[in-house]
This record gives sequence, C-alpha cells and structure tokens, in this order.
Amino acid sequence: MQRPKQQGYGLKAWLPVFVCLFGIHLTDPAFSQVCDPFSPPANLDHTEVAGTGYLLRWDPVPGSQGIVLRAERPTGGTMQKRVLGMELDQIFLPYTSVFAGPYAWRVAAACSSSFPYNPTPFSQTDTLLVGGPNPCPDSVWDAEGRAYPVAWIARQCWMASNLQTMHFQNGDALAGGLAHAEWAADSVSAYAEVGGDSTNRPIRGLLYNAKAATDPRGICPVGWQVPDQADVKRLNGVLGPNAGGALKALGDNSSGSGLWDYPNTGATDATGMHVQPAGYRNLAGHYSNINEAAFFWALSPLVDVPTMRMYLLQASNTQLTQTVFNVAYGFSVRCLKRVP
Repeated sequence: MQRPKQQGYGLKAWLPVFVCLFGIHLTDPAFSQVCDPFSPPANLDHTEVAGTGYLLRWDPVPGSQGIVLRAERPTGGTMQKRVLGMELDQIFLPYTSVFAGPYAWRVAAACSSSFPYNPTPFSQTDTLLVGGPNPCPDSVWDAEGRAYPVAWIARQCWMASNLQTMHFQNGDALAGGLAHAEWAADSVSAYAEVGGDSTNRPIRGLLYNAKAATDPRGICPVGWQVPDQADVKRLNGVLGPNAGGALKALGDNSSGSGLWDYPNTGATDATGMHVQPAGYRNLAGHYSNINEAAFFWALSPLVDVPTMRMYLLQASNTQLTQTVFNVAYGFSVRCLKRVP
C-alpha cells in the first residue's frame, strides 16, 4: 500500500532530528495502545527535502515507544540510529550525514523505551539512492599550475591526490631540501620529499610541517583550505567504521598491485580519494612508515602550542583516526572546499 504524501514538514517531521542530535528522550501521553512486538513497521518510503536531506517514512506500530533505523552504507558497514520516547513514523537524514550511493534501510519499532526495548522484527527493506548534482569542479590547480582531481564527499569537495606545491598562493616559496638539523629547528614553513626521494612526489605528494599548513599565505588553492577537526569528524560520520578502507587506494606492495604494505585491510577506494601511504618526517628529520600509513594535517585550536591535530589511515585496519602530534612533524595535506 502506497502511503499518502505529506504536503509539509511540521514539528512531527523534524522532531526526530532534535532527538537524534541532542539525545532527548520524550514521553507521549498517547501511549494507550499495547504495542505488538511481533508486528514490524510497514510500507517504507522516502522523500528528498530539497536543499536539506531525506525524510524516511513508514506506517508505525501503534503503541510503540521508539524505533531503530538500520541502513547499509554504500561504502560498507552499517549505520544505525535509535530514537526512543514516542511512537514514530518518520526520521530525517541531513545531506551531511550520508554519502552518495544506495542505502538499503529498514526499521524496527521499540515496544519499550527501556533496555532491551522489546523490539519488533525489522521491516522489509527500502532503498534510498543518495545523489543530486555534484557542485565540485573536475580539477583544481595549485599555485604552480598543477592539476588535482576532485572527489565529492560528505557534501564537500576534496582533493583526490596529495598536495605537491612548493609555493604559497602569493608565489612565495616554501623552504625545501632541509637537512635533518634544519628540519628539527622548525623555524620556517617547509616541505620535504617523501622518504627524501623526489621520485615519490607525483603519487605520494609532499610532506609539510605545521607552520606551512597554517601559514596565512595559504598552501591550498584560492578558495580551498586545510581541513579541520570538524571536517574529519564529518568524514567519519558519513563513511562509518570502514572510513579508512573507503579512502585508501587499492592494492599492496607484496603483490605488486599497489604501494600499501600488505594486507591493506579493507581498502575499497569507494570515495575515489585514492589515498596512498606517505608516512611522515619526524622531529629529528628522519622518515618513517612510508608504506604503512598516511598522515594528514587537520587544523585545530592547538595550533599555538607544540602540538596539532592530524588524521591517520593505516595498512593494518579500516579506521580513520584523529590524534595529536608535534608541529615539527611533516605530514601530507589534502585540501578541501566547503560547499554551502
């Protein structure tokens, strides 16, 4: 049975958003009907709310006190949301919470708002195809006129290869070719070749210290920037537990099919970001983890002290991890452009 389309999106449509975002547990005096734990929600459908996201709807289980939404991500893994406190027949997913591609979603009702929630079976599956026009350019150019491919992820435009520029937006040169002691002094905005070998540059890009990543002259193209903590958190939220796998390039160096150390766990490159390992340059100026990991700067409130945020992908797992490192380290950079 096709459910009638609603003409507007009032408080009831948006209430699940506030519940999900703020963890509010609501009570509804209308819980007068006994919930049937053997009767799943039915007649799933969905509607795109132009400019904001997607409204998922279903016929509710009368007397239920919440729902569990489960969706298979196009990048792998499962997205799950639990909302408790009232009988629900819809939930809203903002554009910023989903990645382009098909989401196979289903829902179960909770007959109790207390653990273990006395859930119904899950409904039949509906497929939400997330798409829409891609606002990103096919390529973006650095200060030296070098082109980089662009990937559209989490409603943002990301460079799909590592930054290689040796100049700021205004044409000023970054310091390069620094010996170990010069690098360790951390006195200038600088770059380094991955492993000290310039033949790595076309595929692995360059490594930059935090002074370069935060220099107001800008190492990213005009209108683009080094990502911050919130941008990386957004990637993790959209891509899920296999975020690292969805970002990593395919193949491994044991089979000759790629650069990553074996086994390059869970790599799918589903995002088209083609992340290759490049390792880092440490405080003493030495290079490490060249084939085992990819380290990237992420701007944070810590830039005025000797540490700054970075994010990490490894050959041995599928995670996208944020942590803190000393600003004198050399990491890769992926620039992004935020889409309104």
